[in-house]
Amino acid sequence: MELSNLFGFGLATVGTLLFAMSPYGINATQPETQTPSEPTTIPPVPVVKALPLDIDGLYSQVRQIVRRHYPEATFHQLNGKIHFEHDTRIFVIHEPLKTGEWQAPSEERGPKIHGILGDIEIRPGKYQGAAVVPQSFDKRYFTVYLMAPYSERLDAHLYIHIKYPRGVSEGFLKQLTEVLNDFEKYVASYAS
Repeated sequence: MELSNLFGFGLATVGTLLFAMSPYGINATQPETQTPSEPTTIPPVPVVKALPLDIDGLYSQVRQIVRRHYPEATFHQLNGKIHFEHDTRIFVIHEPLKTGEWQAPSEERGPKIHGILGDIEIRPGKYQGAAVVPQSFDKRYFTVYLMAPYSERLDAHLYIHIKYPRGVSEGFLKQLTEVLNDFEKYVASYAS
C-alpha cells in the first residue's frame, strides 16, 4: 500500500511540508534589502543602424539561383536581410555539450529531404563570431553551412546560414556560394 493512499495525500504534499519546516521554508529569515540612495535606471538598448547599402542586386541573384533549383521556394527581403525557404518543418535538435552531456532539446526550422532554407544578412565590419568560417554543422536531419564573406570596399560582411538536406545538388551549393562570396558586385552603396 502506498503512503499517499494510507494518509490521504500525495508525496508532493509531504515534500512541501518538509520544505516549509526546513531552514529554507516559511520560517526562513529574508535578507534585508537596502534602498539605493539614487534610483537605478536601465541603460538604453543600443540601436543598430541599417547600413546604407542596397542589396536588391544580391537579392535578385540569390533568387535566380534558388528558383532554378527550387521553383516553389518563397523569398523575403527586409532591412538588409534575405530569407528563402522551401519544404521545411520544425525539428527537435539535441546538441552535445563540451562536457559530453546532452543539452536540452530545442526546436529548429530546417529543410525536409527535398527542401532548402537560407538566411542572409549584411552586417557592418568584419565577422567577429566564435566559429571559424566557412564551416558546416551536422544537425543530423540537415546540415547548416555558415559563411561570412567580407568586402573591404563596403566594410561589411554577409552573415549566412544555408540549411540543406543530404541530397542537395552540388551545383546549387557551388553557384550560390560563388555569388555570396562575390557579394560586393551586387551590392550598391546609397552614398555613391
